[in-house]
Amino acid sequence: MGKKGKKASKKSSSRNANSSTSSKSNSNATGTRVKFCVPEPPEPTSTNYIDRPMPESSLGDISYLSNLGDRLNDILSSNREIGSLPTNDELSKLKSKTAKRVATALSRFEIAKYYIQSDYLCNLSENIEMVKPLQVSMEKLLHKESFLEACVHVTEAMSTTDARLDPCSGSFIQQWPIPTSYRMPVEYHPLNQGEIQMPDMTHEEFVVLLATTLTVGTTTLISGQEVLRLIHELYLQANHMDWSKFESRKHLNPLTENSCRNALAGIGIKACKRLFRMDTADRCAGEDDMKLSSKALLREIEVFARDQMNYSKSGNGEFIMGWIATQSSSAAVLKVDPLCAAADALHWFTKAYTAADKYGNDFVSGAARIEAAFCLSCGGEGVLKIPTPVHDFAFVRRDFRTEFGEKKDIRLDEKTKQGYSLFSIDILDAIDRQHAHFAHKYEIDRLTSGKPITVLTKEEGHFIHWKKVLVLWNEAMKYYDQMTDIGMGYFIFGESACWINVIGQIRQFVDKKKLPLKECEYHPPLGKQPGLPIAKDIGLGICANCGSARGYKKCSACQEAVYCSRDCQKQHWKVHKLTCCKK
Repeated sequence: MGKKGKKASKKSSSRNANSSTSSKSNSNATGTRVKFCVPEPPEPTSTNYIDRPMPESSLGDISYLSNLGDRLNDILSSNREIGSLPTNDELSKLKSKTAKRVATALSRFEIAKYYIQSDYLCNLSENIEMVKPLQVSMEKLLHKESFLEACVHVTEAMSTTDARLDPCSGSFIQQWPIPTSYRMPVEYHPLNQGEIQMPDMTHEEFVVLLATTLTVGTTTLISGQEVLRLIHELYLQANHMDWSKFESRKHLNPLTENSCRNALAGIGIKACKRLFRMDTADRCAGEDDMKLSSKALLREIEVFARDQMNYSKSGNGEFIMGWIATQSSSAAVLKVDPLCAAADALHWFTKAYTAADKYGNDFVSGAARIEAAFCLSCGGEGVLKIPTPVHDFAFVRRDFRTEFGEKKDIRLDEKTKQGYSLFSIDILDAIDRQHAHFAHKYEIDRLTSGKPITVLTKEEGHFIHWKKVLVLWNEAMKYYDQMTDIGMGYFIFGESACWINVIGQIRQFVDKKKLPLKECEYHPPLGKQPGLPIAKDIGLGICANCGSARGYKKCSACQEAVYCSRDCQKQHWKVHKLTCCKK
């Protein structure tokens, strides 16, 4: 920070003392507010996780869900009847609400599996050509109460877990009977812009088709676009359905409108993400498939995410909104400024883990904190050092969010087309009221100058509150440990695109600064250019070298081979160069 910066940091205690006496909002003629010294986060815990190794993958094993069930069965009771729902006494043995929901969801899958694999399937398949998956008329399926009950259990289980668990093993999916109406050809149309193409569904038909989509919708048995077209049809059917009589149908209990719509939104997000992560050419697998752009898919994911926010309080909808923001800076998608994308993502991830903490969703509580920590390290909080005529400089927070990040009262600059707001200007660190006045005036002049708010002058500089990054990481690892207790720790790592980046940033900062945690406050960022990296999410794949399900780096030449590290890519080059398009 230089000599002046060191002098100013020594005065931090006096600044806090002076500013605390002026913590009330100060209004002026323009109606803006000045805030002094936003409260600091709590001190990082004594247990720090900066040396934690990367989790080992369990997703490469097809039986991981069975192993997860065995782990929970050991915790619950070795004498528990297979296929029955856990009792309250058994659930009380589990520490977290997440563990209780997962245990109940897995039990529902077991019940559904029992019904599907029972002898009644033989009766359904009479005089029907045996194919995989089995195709049966809707009329015959609805006459089997046990099958309808299986659909109810699958839908409820997927709703309570935000569609993050795969229903069952591959054999179960192959034995799931597909209603013949499921194969009815429907045209693709954007959400909320089409008309119902299938006959109006009864509540029972809707549940059967929804459960079928939840079961086989993410497999290779049906193409991605075919699944998405059917999800669109179910979405429109749900909007036109009379839900007032749904809960009165006892054979559909415990399903509700909220649980059905939440499950539908969850599978809609998974289907769209599956297509989004593909190359554009690979998204068209059938004759009826259309060319879907990444931008269009993101818009659909946003619709489903907002549905989850409306019908569930688990925080998963807000988490998906944050994920959308991380993808918006890609030049091929929405072309949002990387700093604005970081600010939008930070806003949504913060809302996500706040809602998840209240609801008891350990997955989102942990994963959203990791993503938020990375957004902080990228400058998403908008903390800047600005020059002032007195006391050299002051710290302010500039709101880089866009309307997507729920920024209010935005004024659009006609020249730069970038939005700014004068409604709230945060002065984070000022020695006295005069100092704050100069900082406030500087910000007004700067924001109304017509220059992009994300482009700093030579006198301005980005700063990161590293203590907040450390606090978020440590808190995330506590939730990771809780998920590991029930065999699901890898789920947080698998869904956290920034795990490796955050731990790398923290290690580099701690090693570089050699500072105690309590002194890790405002320091410059480590990277040359703040803001989210312009990189499209490709999901985790199987590493071409070691075979682990941690591959997140694609070969830059062919964009096909996936690796979990640079070392694996180097080791595999002797083999890969024979098929790679790179010359």
